[in-house]
Amino acid sequence: MPSLPTLECGTFTNIANTAIVGTNPVLENIAGTDDADYVYTSQNATGTKTAEFTLSDMPSDFSTMATLSVQFRSAVQTGSQVNTWNGIIVEVRKSAAEGSGLLGTTSLLGPNTSTTPTNSNIFGLGSLDTSATKDSWNNGVVLILFSITRNKGGDTLERRIFAVEFTGTYNTLERKVFTIT
Repeated sequence: MPSLPTLECGTFTNIANTAIVGTNPVLENIAGTDDADYVYTSQNATGTKTAEFTLSDMPSDFSTMATLSVQFRSAVQTGSQVNTWNGIIVEVRKSAAEGSGLLGTTSLLGPNTSTTPTNSNIFGLGSLDTSATKDSWNNGVVLILFSITRNKGGDTLERRIFAVEFTGTYNTLERKVFTIT
């Protein structure tokens, strides 16, 4: 099985209470990140805030996904933190509709709660659709869900994600050779 090239997030869409600083594509890969560009939420309410990004296209010989992992770079804006940033969930879906078919997801991942941008561990995506076609993956979108619990009067500090990248392996297209005699 070949390794995927690093897949990146493209154009941003706000689904619920998120915004970006910078211009698309705002989330680069980890090695090439510019910490002046990021997606964030500063909502002072308990709940999930969601940002959507296009997913880069699959390699030309891609047939189906075998494994997929995600890594991100995050931090909290400097200030007096009152709210609890529970973590983020990363989902990959088949299309730009938030409820469309799931291609893979992570459980709640604890974010970096310091003000210094830090790379996360690499997390495997569960519920991976290993039978989805190349078309499904090429049209895929990434949902980044920020989970926050408001405490006392809360705060409006930004919870920031600077970079997101996907790595993994894939199955190639089968090539059949026929001999005519």
